[in-house]
Amino acid sequence: MEQSEGNVNRGDIMKGLSFVFISIFFNILGQLSLKRAASDFDRIDLCVARIFSTVFYIFTRLGVVLGLVLYGISAFFWIIALSKVELSRAYPMLSIGYLGVLLLSWWFLNEHITSIRLLGIVAICLGVYLVAKS
Repeated sequence: MEQSEGNVNRGDIMKGLSFVFISIFFNILGQLSLKRAASDFDRIDLCVARIFSTVFYIFTRLGVVLGLVLYGISAFFWIIALSKVELSRAYPMLSIGYLGVLLLSWWFLNEHITSIRLLGIVAICLGVYLVAKS
């Protein structure tokens, strides 16, 4: 018989954690897509007289639409994950996305990674590991 956590069995917890990681993956892709799209904006004008045209301009860019769709997919998998895993266990794992964004921003967007930023991300991931083991 499988061990249970509350009314959820261990197999469901493992499936739930896999859905957490899938959600994180799509969240990272959404972030990268939004950043790529935002990098193409010369200057976003938030003047009241032009707010509607600015909003229209932003939300009709392919990268923004793609980023939001990826966020939607991420949210879908997140909801599935939450049906199988305690929120207090799943939520801290979202910070693994920091590492993914850091590495993929460096790889695809040529962003600079400082050693102190990398050390901070490693500390966060260590904390997530400790939470997951509890």
